Amino acid sequence: MNLSLNEWEALAKKALRGAGLPWGIAEVAAKLSRTAVVKDHKIVEDLADWVALCDIQSMSGPKAVFQDTIRPAKTAKFLCPILTGIAIWDAEYSSSDLHGLNFENLVFPRLLGMFIDNIVSQPLAQNRSEFVGCTFDQDAHAQGNNVTVYLMPEKTCHAPRDLASRLDLTPDLHQLFASYALRTYAPATEASRLLGAGAGLTDNE
Repeated sequence: MNLSLNEWEALAKKALRGAGLPWGIAEVAAKLSRTAVVKDHKIVEDLADWVALCDIQSMSGPKAVFQDTIRPAKTAKFLCPILTGIAIWDAEYSSSDLHGLNFENLVFPRLLGMFIDNIVSQPLAQNRSEFVGCTFDQDAHAQGNNVTVYLMPEKTCHAPRDLASRLDLTPDLHQLFASYALRTYAPATEASRLLGAGAGLTDNE
């Protein structure tokens, strides 16, 4: 399935909402993924695994963000990369704060990397001329790992490449995202139309 980046962003937003994120956070994460997926297609696979994991495991944002090690809340098994990224944004971390920061029981750090890359690439960010992105000391997946983030100096990065304007999804991945997106749709019933779904009970078009 070949999607435009607009189509991908819309699908990802609805799928993330269907997986349990609030609409606003789902919208932010989907917009960041729009840029990230053309640089690293594994973002798509991590997002697919993340929405599936949300159905069977407890994840949370960080217990606190003003410390060297960020941990999940006591009621959760894993640290959610998307909620953690939002918390880091809200705490207004600078580049120097992020370098060497530890995350406990973090799943899918590439998804957190979308937020950190955005922070360090902002024109007014501290150390803007020094850092252009981030990497992690290990690749955690659904099992969760303790990982450390390291910022990448500009001189270590490869020359920019032309970015694609479309995204290829396998049928299985498209079906998975579509199944979660379906959860956001109102049922086609008279009761839902009375509550304002669609065009209501009468459609003059």
